[in-house]
Order: sequence, then structure tokens, then C-alpha cells
Amino acid sequence: MLTELQKNFLKGKRNIICSLVFILLIVLCFLIIPSLASPSVVLPTPQKKSDVLLDDVLSSKFSTQGREKINESFDLNSISQLAWAAQGITHPPSRTVPSAGATYPLDVFISTRITLEHLDNGTYVYNPTDHSLIRSEIQPTYMSILQVIISDNNHLNLELINSAPILFLITAEYERTTEKYSNRGIRYVHLEIGHLLQNLRIQAKALFIELEIVLNFDENLLQSLYGIEYTPLAVVFAWETDSADLHLNKKLNRNNCNNLKLKYYNFDVQTSTSVEEAINARRSIRDYLPDAIKETEIKHLLKHSINQIDAQSNESVFDPFLSNSSISAYLSVSNIEGIEEGVYRYISAEQSLNKIINNSKQEELWEASLKQQWVLDAAVVIVLFMNQSKLYENYKTYEFNYRNALFDMGAAAQNLYLESYALGLGMVVIGAFSDTEIKSIITALSEESPIYVIPVGKVSVISAYGPFGTWKQMITSISAWLSISAMYFAHLFITPMIRKKIKSKRSVRLHISLVLLSILFLIVHLFLNHGGWTFLRNLTWVSFWGVIKSIFFNFSLKGELDPYNVGFIISRLGIWFGIFFLALSLALLFRKTRLKFGSKIKIIHKYFGYALVIMIIYHALINGVIVSYIYPWGVIILVFATLIYAFLTLYPRLRKIKIFTK
Repeated sequence: MLTELQKNFLKGKRNIICSLVFILLIVLCFLIIPSLASPSVVLPTPQKKSDVLLDDVLSSKFSTQGREKINESFDLNSISQLAWAAQGITHPPSRTVPSAGATYPLDVFISTRITLEHLDNGTYVYNPTDHSLIRSEIQPTYMSILQVIISDNNHLNLELINSAPILFLITAEYERTTEKYSNRGIRYVHLEIGHLLQNLRIQAKALFIELEIVLNFDENLLQSLYGIEYTPLAVVFAWETDSADLHLNKKLNRNNCNNLKLKYYNFDVQTSTSVEEAINARRSIRDYLPDAIKETEIKHLLKHSINQIDAQSNESVFDPFLSNSSISAYLSVSNIEGIEEGVYRYISAEQSLNKIINNSKQEELWEASLKQQWVLDAAVVIVLFMNQSKLYENYKTYEFNYRNALFDMGAAAQNLYLESYALGLGMVVIGAFSDTEIKSIITALSEESPIYVIPVGKVSVISAYGPFGTWKQMITSISAWLSISAMYFAHLFITPMIRKKIKSKRSVRLHISLVLLSILFLIVHLFLNHGGWTFLRNLTWVSFWGVIKSIFFNFSLKGELDPYNVGFIISRLGIWFGIFFLALSLALLFRKTRLKFGSKIKIIHKYFGYALVIMIIYHALINGVIVSYIYPWGVIILVFATLIYAFLTLYPRLRKIKIFTK
């Protein structure tokens, strides 16, 4: 009986069980086997809101009092929160810090000095995809790492550093970004590290954690210790203090601040956004409303973002990475209530704006920024410059100082990102522009060089920062799920049980209609996800060709060959499989082709259909479900839907071979 069952099973049409087994093998290979090879520690879910306000953190300086009082323990929740703030995924695939072209060249290693709660002593790599720590194959001793750090940093408090229970190593794989942006990508990587370090500093203050950031060390020695090819660029020691109120005056007395003689500050604007809420919501927003920004809003934004000064101590809120701050800020104003059009230089020491050009230079900036539409649409464009003369004032080399100055730029831009969300504004950082043209337009000082062009405008908070992201992100996600749903029901209508319920011809028509509908939604998803929005804004052949190239010919990896990147490669292969699948379907519509090659085409059509479904499910699981907030519900829905499909397909055949009958 069993032999006959096997014969009948293999003899008939191939069914969904083959696909299910294949999908299961793929999931096992890419999810379970790597986790067995590299044991991982799943971190607690990061907190997305707290009582610590962003404005308080950005306006009060760390106190040096009590830095000696180190708590030997370090909570796993704190590790989770800091790792998430550094490189965590917020709205897939976006992370807590921006990355040029979403190349994400940075990796975070975590080394512990002692065994902590639920975490053995050792070195781990942070995996943003599932928010876990993967134990590193090579385990450098904590003391050997300290020796490398201390040898080049005589100014460090050795007793303090030796007692720190944990350190973070930030590394960069430049090739991930330089492959796309050539040598300019090196600048982008250093700016991104500035964004990351600032997130760490802000989050640490909110958690009452002290940090010591070290940027000067022998990179080659650390590479060999960790057994990595990436470039180590920053080491961050972290420890918890015994007293939570040592370094943050969380309950700032705002009434007393009104008596301060700050020419350019007004407490009329008060935000209630927490640190974690701002970090989680940070996005690059490119669509702005035509509404004007209020004068008090732009004042608030600048004060809390660029060269911030503590109102009580009159010191910098965060120590600059370069000993002498090299940031200069200019504003091209076109739509701010209370401020005339023109170009202004921001004087951070006085909290004031100095007008240097009468007319707004937005159109010229748009031209110099490769005609990126959002530069024209913004109410104000902030241009951050680096003062090159400051790079020679430090005893270090020019290259080292230049890199640290870029860290400062990234940190200031991250402040702008977080504070703009708190104010209901949107912004995006632009690094691609003509340096000489920007400098000429702004008429900056001879020693200043442009680093960032930052358009800022009013946004609809619901559409820009809502649960689905921007309108583009929302439409992209919805179109993807509609495409999967249409494809699913298209196949459901041709299962034996459904075809018995409705006429065969009608089920075939429904199948074809739903397949075409699925393809239509898929085109929308691909178009918007690969630069289509830019093409619609610019309507140029260059942007159109960029979209086509990105959709059909982009097989480059964003990092190592992990399940997430495999999902992207499979999606590209799936596109070509889909094109061939559609061609086969169209061939069956022609009578001559159907009569001559019908049986062969049907067989190929069937197997290509199975392969395509497998690719869609894998891509949806890895790139669209597992790394998003609908996990695990998305997985449950996919599995449940697959089981229904399998039952409707198999049940009539299994009845024929008397599995369900006596």
C-alpha cells in the first residue's frame, strides 16, 4: 500500500509539499545552522520611550563629579539599549543612524571585562537584524585590548578605564560605501560614525551611564587582536555610576533659565519628546509641506544641535571629538516666519544669526546639489562647513584631525535629526554636491569647506513619522503585501477543491486576472523601492535609468553573505524568474504555441511558478517580516496560508488514493 501511495504521489502533478520541504530547508540553512555555528545571545527588546526628555539631554552637560564611582555590574537591558541606539533597526531596513545609500558600513563589537548578568565574559558582534549578540570566533582578552588603548593615550584615567565593565568597538568596512561612492564614500563613513557616537552619548545620558570615547590607538594592533579585516575607528568604554543624578539635571528649572542673557533662545518652544522616541523615529524626510517654519522653532533647533552650550555652566554640552570645534553653520532662508529671506551665518556663541546675503540661494544650492528636489522644497537649507584652519591647531596629524572633525559634523547632524522630529520638522542630510559651487554660493570664509547640505521643512507628522513611515514607505509596503496576497489567491483559485466549486474556466480567468494584478502591485513596489520616487520628482532619463539598473541589475551585497543579503539577491533573481514566468504564461495564450509546445511549456510554467513562490516567501520572511514589527504575526499568517493551500491541493488527491477512506 505504501509503495503504491508513493507511486501515485510522484506520478501525479507535483504538489505544494515539495515547495514546503524546500522552503523549510532554506530556512534551516540560513537561520538555524548559522546560529549553531555562532552562538548568539538575544538581547531584551529595546525601550522606545522614557521619562528623560531629549531637550534636557541636549542642554545639560555631563558632570565630572562621581566619575570614579563605578558600578561593577552592567545591566543587559543597558547593553541592549546602547547597541540599539548605535546600529539598531527601527523601520526596516532603516537604522537608528543614517547611512549613505543604505550601505551600512559600520559594525559594533562588544567586549566585557567580567561575566555580566545573562552574558558570559568575552567579545561579541552586534547583529541588528534580530537584535542579538553573536560570540566572536576570536576572543581577545580585555587586558590586551586595554594595553593597546593605553599605550597611545597617556591622558586617560587608568584606574577608571581598568574598572569599566564593558567597551564598544566601532569598526568600518569602507568598501561597502566606496563601491557606490568611490573616494567620497570615505567621508560618508566618517560622518556616519559621528552620527553613531552621538546616539551613544545621548542614549547613555538618558540611562545615567558614563562613557569614555577613545579615538587614538594603533588600528593594526586592534585588527589583529579581534581577528578582523575591518578598520577600528572608535573605542567606547561604558560604566554605570552608583548615583543616577550625578550627571543629568533631568528636572531643569525652566523659570530660572528665563533670566539668562541668551540673545537667541526662547522657551516658548517646549518639546516633550523622549530620547528613545526621537532615536526610534529618526528618518530621512524628503517631502515637505509648503507651510512656514516658525522663528522660535529654528532657534530651538539650532541651539540644541550645533555647538550646544550648557545654560548653567556655559560649557559645551558634549566635548567635541576635535579639541577645537571646527563647525560653521550657514542658513539659506526662504520660508521662516519672522526671518527675512537671505543667507545667514549662525553665531553659536551668541545664539544669533548674521545676515550676509539678502536673497535666498535655494535655487543655486539645488543646482549645486545635483538637482535634488527637496533642496528646492525646503523652508530653510542648513549648510555645515568645516573650518580647515582648526585642523592644524591640534598636535595630531591633519588626517587624524580631519577625521575627528567629520565625527563632529556627524554628531551635529544627528542632533538636528532628533531635534527636528521633536519639533515636527523633517530633514535629510546631503553629502553629494559640488564643494566649490556650494562654497561660492554661500560666500563662506576661505578656510571653510562644505560637508553637509541639510534641507529642513514642515512635514505631516502622521505621514512622515507614523507607523508606516513616509507616504512612499507606506505605499511600498502595502503594494508588496497586496502583490503577495494577489499571487496567493491566484494559486488558490486553481487548486482542485476550489475548481470543483466554481467552473473551471472561471477559475482560470480569476487566476490570470489575479496574477496580472499581483505583477502590477509588484511593479509599484519595485519602482518606489528603487528610486522611482526620485524619478517622479525629477522626470529625467538619468533617474529613470538609475531605477531600471537598481531593479534589474543590482546584485551587489550590502555587507557579508547573511540571510538578509541572500533575501535581496533572491528578490533580484525572482524578478528575472517572474519575467520568464510571464512570458511562458503569454505563450500559452497563443493557439499554435499551445498545440505545438503546450505540454512542455506547462511543465516549465509549473516549476517556474513553484520557484517564484519560494523566492517570494523567502524574501518576504527575511526582508519584510522577520526584521519588522509584524514579526511573529507575519510568519504565522504566511505559514497558516501555506497550510490552507497545501490542504486544498492535496486533500482531493489523497482521497483518490484512499488515505482518508477505509
